[in-house]
Amino acid sequence: MGDRRRELRVPGPIDYRWIDEQDDLEDVVEELLGQPRYALDTEFHRERTYYPKLALVQVAWSTDSGQELVLIDSLAVDVKAFGPLFASESVCVIHAAQQDLDVLTHAVGSVPMRMFDTQLAAGFVGYGTPSLVSLLQGEVGVTPAKGDRLTDWLRRPLTDNQRQYAAVDVEYLLELHDLLMTQLESAGRLAWAEQACEELRTRPVSGSAPDNAWLRLKDARSLRPGARAVARSLAACANAERCGPISRFGRCCQISQSLVYRKGLPALAKSFPRLAVLMIATHAAAWLMRFLRLSGKVKQPNRLPARHRPTILTARYDRRSR
Repeated sequence: MGDRRRELRVPGPIDYRWIDEQDDLEDVVEELLGQPRYALDTEFHRERTYYPKLALVQVAWSTDSGQELVLIDSLAVDVKAFGPLFASESVCVIHAAQQDLDVLTHAVGSVPMRMFDTQLAAGFVGYGTPSLVSLLQGEVGVTPAKGDRLTDWLRRPLTDNQRQYAAVDVEYLLELHDLLMTQLESAGRLAWAEQACEELRTRPVSGSAPDNAWLRLKDARSLRPGARAVARSLAACANAERCGPISRFGRCCQISQSLVYRKGLPALAKSFPRLAVLMIATHAAAWLMRFLRLSGKVKQPNRLPARHRPTILTARYDRRSR
């Protein structure tokens, strides 16, 4: 770990280039294909869509004169242009990559083939689960200016403060990469960090298996068979591959909100539509099962075989049948 007692400095304004033309993006990708590594981060919004909506991509890489940094307006360009870069041998240096991998999967259609997560790597040199700010303070000796974490990244134009806040997320990642690599090699833990990064890189993201989406609902495994079928049907409907992100969310909420309104929970449906799915599965299973059977969306679930019932319940059932 770095010397945390060093005097911290506040960085000045960061130079960046704004990319909102497809030709400019393709030029950037072409240049990155010749680089051994690059720093990447994303900003996204997920309040009004089932899947996160990519709003901005930040990329930085080393040059002969220092470092180049670009902010890419993903609302104005087709980010699928990143495909060739992600398929290359160039290492993507990123911090806390799990959500970024999720949004990149849906926006680009792929994720980087090689990845180094600075948050994961820091865990092998004495940190817990550090934020980027704490890593920059401990290793690089800088304290980035605070920004509005709840900003709406889909609004245009972005203010200069928003752009500076986004730029700092990649400005020091390559330097941080060098520092962590040195410590990992010295401790003999580089292979461990690389394995952890690969496990994260290949972990399934949301929407990758619609039929299993219901398993991500809190307490879903404790539901009764009827409620479990409801939760599974609604979650699969929300993750259906034939729909776009908004309509996926809309189909799920169209069913769930109308039922919650009927059951007297309008506030829940209005403020927490995704959580309403589990609420319905738990509290309105019988009503919803009739609705789904009539619509052909789900069939009456079979009872669980005796071998899958808890022993105490099986014994009680057997006594009643005598």
